[in-house]
This record gives sequence, structure tokens and C-alpha cells, in this order.
Amino acid sequence: RKPALLALGRPLKIVSDPAGLPYSVTDAYGRIHEGTTPAAVDAPWGVARVTISSPVADLPDWTRELAVDRGRETEARAVFAGAPLLISSIPTGLPFEMIRPDGSIQRGTTPADFERAAIGPALVRVSRPGWPALEQNIEIAAGQANTHAFEFVPGALTIQSTPAGATVSAGDRKLGVTPLTLAELIPGAHAYTVKLPGHVLARVDAEVRGGETTVSALTLAQSHELEKGNPHVVPELGLELMPIPSGTFLMGSTRLDPAHNSDEIQHEVVITRDFWLGKYEVTRAEWSAVMGTPAPKADAAKLPVTEISWDDAREFCRRLNERERVANRLPPGHEYALPTEAQWEYACRAGNIGLYGGVGGLGDLGWYQANSGGAVHPVGQKRANAWGLHDMHGNVWEWCADWFEFYPRDKVVDPVGPQAGPGRVYRGGGSGSAASSCRSASRLHSAPKDHTTNLGFRLALSPVAPAAK
Repeated sequence: RKPALLALGRPLKIVSDPAGLPYSVTDAYGRIHEGTTPAAVDAPWGVARVTISSPVADLPDWTRELAVDRGRETEARAVFAGAPLLISSIPTGLPFEMIRPDGSIQRGTTPADFERAAIGPALVRVSRPGWPALEQNIEIAAGQANTHAFEFVPGALTIQSTPAGATVSAGDRKLGVTPLTLAELIPGAHAYTVKLPGHVLARVDAEVRGGETTVSALTLAQSHELEKGNPHVVPELGLELMPIPSGTFLMGSTRLDPAHNSDEIQHEVVITRDFWLGKYEVTRAEWSAVMGTPAPKADAAKLPVTEISWDDAREFCRRLNERERVANRLPPGHEYALPTEAQWEYACRAGNIGLYGGVGGLGDLGWYQANSGGAVHPVGQKRANAWGLHDMHGNVWEWCADWFEFYPRDKVVDPVGPQAGPGRVYRGGGSGSAASSCRSASRLHSAPKDHTTNLGFRLALSPVAPAAK
């Protein structure tokens, strides 16, 4: 139903600059009036919709809804004044919108060069896939060239961690290790994970800004959980143990080995459960921290502890287990202990069947009679074997858990040695040993209370098993 309006109309003036432009008026009755400016249309009282066509493609048509009142004259005046306008972007070829205060929108692709853009304010928004849109409130001024550039500038993020050396990942993709700078990032929110063996997985949430380098620094908390295939660090002590996978190997030696001894009967051994073994021999600093003895001088802190009896080494393990148990940090179902002889040789060989458990000669792997100068050296100076263990050959002999006996000829599973014997086994050779004594298969034994100058030990973390007797 049409509104109840008086039939008597009033002139609606239609004016444009420049003149001579087509117009269209839809009055309150829905009647359409068309013509060319300037003109006057007899329109009834009510709302009239007026559209005046733009003289050029760069300028939008002028459209308004005007109230035609009985008491005043109504005029529709469109001024199509324009000025040069260039909208550009880096990179080019991006879509944009130019939004006027009246809600009208012009769309295009950069670079856009307007010969005659409508004078006045506008909001220009340029979009790039995957990036936040860039916006500028601009004022198009007459009598001058109006140039507005939009540059999509990437940002950077530097991730730092304490300790350093943690792996930074985005999803399943590993990006590098800390400290790490990630460049050419799209501005906005970014999330990464930071993981260091023996520490709790951390997350970095950072807001990256274009043209800036954001720094995110975090301290990684130590983890008390065992992670299959990853090193484990004893909390506070910092002693690192490497993961040793379960498996099968040939233990001992054959007569083809020039230094073969009759007690080294080669036989098959199965290790059914993963365990962890010290990356290095236990150092003087680590011994002091657990046993409460005076701290060594700084230049001796990294030397392996020596003159340690089997009983002493076992006491170290007992105290460490007690300390970690009280602190609720001892991994469930595991304990710190001396490695069994089978665990030690299995880890020493690291999948190698030769005389020495690593690539290269003995001189690359350990300190012994020919290269040590008769002295014990700080741990970790020689090449590690394939499983990341240093100094398995030479430097100091290392106690094992087992009593000594001649090996069996048959296959054994998780052997722990006999219940008694002439002495406890020690392995690996020392700084004063001949090369033959540093072989993976070489073994000696001594009384549990004996203290020998060149005898130390390496810590294991193993599934709980009956203690050696």
C-alpha cells in the first residue's frame, strides 16, 4: 500500500558539477523520473532516491535518499571534483577496496592509477593471502597528486632458551636449535614448541610485527620423566645419560682376536629392556656433589673420579637414588646403578663387532698408553661412539655390577652375573693401559673394597632388577 501523501508535489532540484549528466529519481510513489542535469522534478512529499551518473569511470555514481518536505525546498547536488590518485603495493597485484563515508566501495588491483578520483576522505584496505590486511585512512586532496603505498613487510622472531641447544619446531617440522632467529615471518601470532632432552616441552607464543625482530626468551624446566630414545639428565647434578635401546649382540671375543683371553668366550646376549648409560665417566665434581666431599679445584672438576672401590661406587648410587626418591624425581620403575657387564659391553660396542666400539682407531676414541702421557684427561675430549658415549675405551677403568666368571657358551637373556666370584668386574682400560686392554671385550676383576689409581665408574639408569650380591 502506498503512503498517504498529498498529490501536491514540490520541485526537487537536481544539479551537478559538471552539468549535463544523466539522472534518475524514484519518488515516494515509485515513479521514475529521468533526464539530464540541471533539472527540477515535481515530486510528492516523502522519500525520493536520486542517482546522478558519474562523468568518468574513476568516480562512483552519486546516490542519495532525500526527504521531500512540504515546508522547504529540496536539492540534490552532486559535485564530481577529482584529483589524481595512485594506490600501490609491495608486492604488486593485490586486491584493494576504497570505502567512502557514504558506504560506497570501489574495488581494484594494485597498482591502481586514478586520473580523477573523488575528493574527500576514504578508507583504503589492501589484502594479501595469509597476511593481515593493511588499512590507511586517506584524504584525497584537489590540486595535487595523491600517492598511497602499502608494503607488506615481514618480521622476525629470535627464540632463546636456557639451556641453549633446544630444538624449535612448528608442528612436525624441525626448524633449528636455540638460539634461533626465524626471518621472513608474516606479522601476527606465531606458535612454536621448544624441546631439549631431559627438559619439559615448552611452547612459544609470540606476536610478530612487520619490520621488527621480536625476542622470546625462556628457561626450560628439567623433566623427571624418562623419554624413550632421548637422553636423561639427573636433576641439579646435570649428569647426562644416553638412551641405550634393547637388542641382541655377540659378547666376548673369538680366537681371531690376537688379544683373546679364554674368559672372553663369545656368546649371544639379549638385552630386553631399554636403559640409560652415562655419557661420560662420573666426574670429580659429580662425586663431590653427591657424596658431600670437598669440591675439586676448577681445573679438576671434569676429570673422572678415580681410586674408587666397587663399594664406593655402589654407595654413590645408593645416595643418589635416595636423594631423588625423597625429591620425588626418581623415574618410576628405575634406579641408578652400576651397569651390568652385558649392558656395559653392549653400549660400548654400539652395534660394532670390531675390537673397538666406534669408527676410527683407538687413538680417536680414547686415552691409553700410547697417547695419554700417563695422565687421566677431562671427560669428553675424545670422539663418542655411535650411541653418544665418550671414553668407553681408556682414560679410566670402569666398575660393572657383576661378579667375575668365565662366560657361558649358550645364549643368555639379561645376564646379571653369578652370585659370587673372585672379584667384581671392571672394563674399558685406562690411560696407562695397552691397546689390548682397551678392547670392547677386555675384562678384569678385583675385590669390591680395592681402590686402584686408574679405576672409576660410569652411572647407569636401569629398570629395577634384583641387586647384585
